[in-house]
Amino acid sequence: MKHLETDGITEEQDFIFSVFPNPITSGNVTIQAENTTSSPFVINVFDESGRFVYLSSMQTEKQIDLSKLPTGVYFIELYKGLYIYNSI
Repeated sequence: MKHLETDGITEEQDFIFSVFPNPITSGNVTIQAENTTSSPFVINVFDESGRFVYLSSMQTEKQIDLSKLPTGVYFIELYKGLYIYNSI
């Protein structure tokens, strides 16, 4: 993902992250980040109604267990400093 917005200013950053498998079949999802620095990311997961359902942190890769959540669409946001990166 390259699009981000902070304080109404849109910028482009050279950053890519992957979420797999997609769709999630076992309840476990892996998040991998490329082109990262040493500072960690905060991971937030929201359900399709925008309700916050999960919080964690990661450096370059993290496997998270979402098996206790009902089947549905979830949004993943990675925060690093002032930047927000989104994925469905």
